[in-house]
Amino acid sequence: DGYLHWAYNKWGEDPLHDTRAIAAPAGDRFIVYPDCRSSVRFEKTIEGVQDYEKACILEAEWTESGNTAKLAELQEALSRFTQEDIAAGGAEPSVYQAKKVLE
Repeated sequence: DGYLHWAYNKWGEDPLHDTRAIAAPAGDRFIVYPDCRSSVRFEKTIEGVQDYEKACILEAEWTESGNTAKLAELQEALSRFTQEDIAAGGAEPSVYQAKKVLE
């Protein structure tokens, strides 16, 4: 129940102009830029945390109110977040379905 990122701010000499990372070929050298600048990775992480929290809140509300249809829809959407499903078709279909439920 967490997120581990190996480097929050492992910047090179000039991270605003050169983000290459020889030791990290995927380009995942840091998640934020100097001077409180965000990144696409960081913004997507925030969005994911917010979606998770919203799912928790809705699950509690729908359980308390007895809205079994919406609760089942949410649980079905969340059940698609498995390593097997993501390896087979990527995360996009699972994320898309879950976001529809959270709207």
